[in-house]
Amino acid sequence: MALAKAVPTAEGDAILERPDELRRFLTAVSAVRALRARGMQHVCVSGYGMRVNDALAPHAHGSPRAVTIAVSDDAHFLVDTDTGRAFGVSPAFASAADALLTVGSVNDAAEFSPREQVVAVADLLAGAGVAL
Repeated sequence: MALAKAVPTAEGDAILERPDELRRFLTAVSAVRALRARGMQHVCVSGYGMRVNDALAPHAHGSPRAVTIAVSDDAHFLVDTDTGRAFGVSPAFASAADALLTVGSVNDAAEFSPREQVVAVADLLAGAGVAL
């Protein structure tokens, strides 16, 4: 299986055992492809080998979403793989968005990033029509 060749064994096993993991993995692949199509190199997706918000490192992925946080050459992006849109964001925004996407609510995300930033992220994404 191609997945077994592309993903480390432990992570690959988790993906195959839980369907939500497969959706998250495919979202991450789509985010990498979207940014590579824009000329970005060395793209990493938060939750796959690194975290934008280091406090989230021990936490599992949140519920599967079409939105993810990616980093390429020190630039941070929020990628909506449903629409193909990629938003360049500040490191602070990326950190707050990572918390919100991982834990799923403003109140819980405020444990990992300043509440004002998490609220700003949630409001901005809602205003841009990005579903969380």
